[in-house]
Amino acid sequence: METQVLDIASATSATGTGKVLVEKRDGRVVDFDPINIISAVKSAFADLDKKIGPQEERMIRDIANQVEGEIKDRYNGPAKIEDIQNLVEHGLIEDHLYDVARTYTNYRLNKDIERAKATDINEAVRRLVNRDEALVRENANKDSNVYSTQRDLLAGAVSKASAFSMLPDAVSNAHMKGDIHFHDADY
Repeated sequence: METQVLDIASATSATGTGKVLVEKRDGRVVDFDPINIISAVKSAFADLDKKIGPQEERMIRDIANQVEGEIKDRYNGPAKIEDIQNLVEHGLIEDHLYDVARTYTNYRLNKDIERAKATDINEAVRRLVNRDEALVRENANKDSNVYSTQRDLLAGAVSKASAFSMLPDAVSNAHMKGDIHFHDADY
């Protein structure tokens, strides 16, 4: 399947002329890569247990081409990732793929919420107060019912949330994606 995705991406990028740029959420500017759209739409199909036949492959490629064309027509500089996602949603809706559009949109919304929660101090405190298993079981050598451990966990949760809100977006984003590990962010 990866070979198919790469073949489609190559065919899609070969249709355009000129360089299309994208501004990522962390401010980095990268080349437009249709494989990101193709993969995301295919993931939405998969989440719905929908088969992808030749007609669907063509639709997905056409949506990627349409998005690339829209970016070229509308933007003099890099397009923001959110604008590209909106164009993908509209393309799915225009092709009457309403359930795929909803799944794509819900996934995108959930990722946005995850990113926001990662730097929200109130969310970090809420997780600790609600005894989130991932947080209270972080260190098996400490009893999370003891006050001093709870104090340390609270300090760590607040420290970690504030650290990621202070770090450059590129570093914070890379840590959240697992590309790097920012050591000792948590007190």
